Amino acid sequence: MAQALAQLSGEQPIDIAVANAGAVEAGSFLRSPAERFRRMTEINLIGTVNLFHGALPGMVERGHGRLIAIGSTAGHRGYAHVSAYVAAKHAVIGRIRDELLSLQTPVGGSLTSGVTVNAVSPGYADTDMVAGGLDAIVAKTGVTREQALAGMVKDNPQGRLIAPEEVAQAVLYLCGPASGAVTGQSLMINGGEF
Repeated sequence: MAQALAQLSGEQPIDIAVANAGAVEAGSFLRSPAERFRRMTEINLIGTVNLFHGALPGMVERGHGRLIAIGSTAGHRGYAHVSAYVAAKHAVIGRIRDELLSLQTPVGGSLTSGVTVNAVSPGYADTDMVAGGLDAIVAKTGVTREQALAGMVKDNPQGRLIAPEEVAQAVLYLCGPASGAVTGQSLMINGGEF
């Protein structure tokens, strides 16, 4: 943590910043109090904002950088039973678009500054967060884990969870020189889910 703070304070340059913190709490809109929305926004959106605030000025000054947020397919569509999470992830995707626009202003620089801003938006991935969701579904509904998983991946034509390595490879692509013209995008890693 001390090294990250030193980098954000300008002691060491940051070329790549990946906002990967995330959390989900289940609940439909009517069963989600404002406090749940605040928590989901704090973790999923404000965490991204804080990282980008710390990293972006140095990137613009040096004329190069990659800002990447881990979004979600939930930032592009609704999902039942996770209303606050969906709202927060929509805000993350909106933040990517807003950051792109701010880089086009005279104050923030221009798109020729060499800084790109993107998101990687996976569908249900084989992570601890999804495993916890499966456990909760099994506990609350009495369905088997296999049935719960089938429900999660029903909209994915590949019929499977996304591997974390697939998400990592998308991030690596956005970090590399071949992605210099890719900015303001949310790269969907979702097996063709609609």
